[in-house]
Amino acid sequence: MRIRSNSRILVAVLMAVGALAQADPAAESNEAYRFEVSVGGRALGVHAVDIQRTDHGSQVTSRTNLKYRLAFVTLFRYEHESVELWRDGCLGRLTSQTNDNGKRYAVTTQAGSNPLLLERSNPTGSSERRAEPCPSTFAYWDPKLLDKGTLINAQTGDSEAVVLEDRGIERIDGEALRHRLLKPANGEAIHLWHRESDGRWRRLASETDRGTLLYLALDGD
Repeated sequence: MRIRSNSRILVAVLMAVGALAQADPAAESNEAYRFEVSVGGRALGVHAVDIQRTDHGSQVTSRTNLKYRLAFVTLFRYEHESVELWRDGCLGRLTSQTNDNGKRYAVTTQAGSNPLLLERSNPTGSSERRAEPCPSTFAYWDPKLLDKGTLINAQTGDSEAVVLEDRGIERIDGEALRHRLLKPANGEAIHLWHRESDGRWRRLASETDRGTLLYLALDGD
C-alpha cells in the first residue's frame, strides 16, 4: 500500500491466495482497521485492513474504495484489493488487483519462489522481478515491517527505497500517539501515528496536489 499524489493515491497491500488452512483455530487472533479517507477536507471513501494471525503466520487483506466527486460528477476513482501472507516478519505471498482511475494493475507471486518472484501486469504490459530477501510492503499497520530500507508497492510490484524516522510522542484527541515519518526516495513523505499503549495504527497523512490526504480511524477503540 503506497500513497501517491493525484491519480496514484496509494496503497501498499493484496487478494485471495489461500488461507492458513492448517492453523489451530484456538491459536488464531484477528485484528481489523477501518479508516475514513479524505483529501483536502473532501471525503473519498473507506480503507479497510483485516489481519488474521495464527501460529503459522498472518494473512492481511486490504480493500480500498475511493471516489473524488465534484458537483455529483466522479472525477477520480480508485479501487484496490489485496492479500498478503506473512511468516516470521517476511512477505511470503502477495496478490493484488487495482483500478487506478481506469488504469488496471495486477501483481501475483510465483508459488514456492525464493526469493519472491513477482509477476506484474500494468497498462504498458507484463513483467517479472525478484524481490530482495525477506521483503516487505508498505505495511502501515506494523512499523517494524516498514524499517527495512526497501518496500514493495503492492499496486505495481515495484521496489521503493524508503527511510523511516521516529518523531516521538504526540497527544491527539486525547490519545498518546507515536508519530513516524516514512520518506520514499521518490514521492511525498507519509506521516503515520500509532497508539503508544498498544501499537494500533490510528492516522495517516500525506500531501497531494489536491490537498492533504488523511486517514482517520473509525473503529473507536
